[in-house]
Amino acid sequence: MTLLKEDFTMNDKIILAQNLKTDGRISFEGLYDIDDNPVTIVIDKSDDEVILLICKDYDDYEDDK
Repeated sequence: MTLLKEDFTMNDKIILAQNLKTDGRISFEGLYDIDDNPVTIVIDKSDDEVILLICKDYDDYEDDK
């Protein structure tokens, strides 16, 4: 079953879970904000911190690093 953004209303929720045991980065693509703009969820984990980012243009974020 494939879910499309048209299948969801504003009140629908998607719960994402990821277990990061080591340092690194994971990203979730194919998600949309409330205005139907594509977003990428990025989780960066290091020994000191965990950073959660919601990027409207993930390619620009990657270029800045």
